[in-house]
Amino acid sequence: MKRLVIGCTCCALGVILYAVNWLGAAVNVAQVTEWDTTKGRLGAAYSIVGRGPLVFGVLLFVVGAVLLAHYFISLLSAWAKAQDAVQPERSTDGSVR
Repeated sequence: MKRLVIGCTCCALGVILYAVNWLGAAVNVAQVTEWDTTKGRLGAAYSIVGRGPLVFGVLLFVVGAVLLAHYFISLLSAWAKAQDAVQPERSTDGSVR
């Protein structure tokens, strides 16, 4: 259960940090007076804001996704074991043991 909560929290924080980083660049577009034509005005504003929060946000999201995947895989594994315990074994000739 802890992996579920931590995974959801990491995913949510990663998405929020990623979005806030781009919003910060969008707010700074008005102050950009010179820009390279390949990056454009938003790209120039984004280089002022920096890539650190973006990388950290993506890493948080990936860690959260891995934790959630691990949680759901272990949940499916436990469910499969419970299903094996409920169903009776069948021999090769089709009779129930």
